[in-house]
Amino acid sequence: MQYFKGIRFLMWDNIPDYRLFLERQMKDYYVLQLNRSGPFLHAVGNNRARLIKSPCAWFTGPGLRYRFGTPKGQSRHHSYVSFNGPAVTRFIRGGLAPLTKEPVLLTEPERFFQTMDALFECLGPDIRFTKPVKNMHARARHLETIPDPDMAVYLLEGLFLQLARQPKITANDPSELAIRNLAQAVREKPLDEWDFENESKTLHMSYAHFRRLFRKWIGVPPLGFLRSCRLDWSAMQLRHSNKPIKDIAEEGGFEDIFYFTRIFSSHFHTPPARYRQIFRET
Repeated sequence: MQYFKGIRFLMWDNIPDYRLFLERQMKDYYVLQLNRSGPFLHAVGNNRARLIKSPCAWFTGPGLRYRFGTPKGQSRHHSYVSFNGPAVTRFIRGGLAPLTKEPVLLTEPERFFQTMDALFECLGPDIRFTKPVKNMHARARHLETIPDPDMAVYLLEGLFLQLARQPKITANDPSELAIRNLAQAVREKPLDEWDFENESKTLHMSYAHFRRLFRKWIGVPPLGFLRSCRLDWSAMQLRHSNKPIKDIAEEGGFEDIFYFTRIFSSHFHTPPARYRQIFRET
């Protein structure tokens, strides 16, 4: 638990295979949460839970009771960082970080993901709980010193700026809706043989125009997005199977093990072998 520029970071985590459904009412801390992929249920108070299938983020704080999680029998990729301190109050009053009752659909989810990953890298080792924790603050005192605190605060502010400045999703635009549905299909079946030139023809647009719109609304080009989804699949295999890394790489579409190791290390900030070891230790 560390104070920097009026912010005290409490705990953070990146959970690629999240399956729980929780009820939370924060008392003295705030949480910026991200649903990276997978089906997501969300409700405030006693309202009926809403099913969301697109990447989204939401900022919660003291007062409201939230219910959120994963539909039974499914999983999703969830990340969050919690914090408090006088700077957070200034963020809220200044309009930079308004509390959200409903999740905000992300127009550039890959950019948001990358910024949150960079924040986690600055904060240091994830704080994971294997069972409910009554005194979060007491557990947080055991955090190691944050390696680059100034950058951590800068990145947190950047996440709020992205939410505040992102263009609105125009649900009445059929091209945008079609591309977002395609991106969700890729997330769900990343190992399929995706032919984006053929997908562009299906949408009655040139590949150059399709690629430009895909990057505008998803945040990265289609092939880069497919590679990211396959890396997420590879990470899940490393966590839950005993398959050799070479076999996982090949199944994920990466025939060159050295190339796979390099881009996996860049994406998850640790090599595949070390990534598997970390999850077996926790």
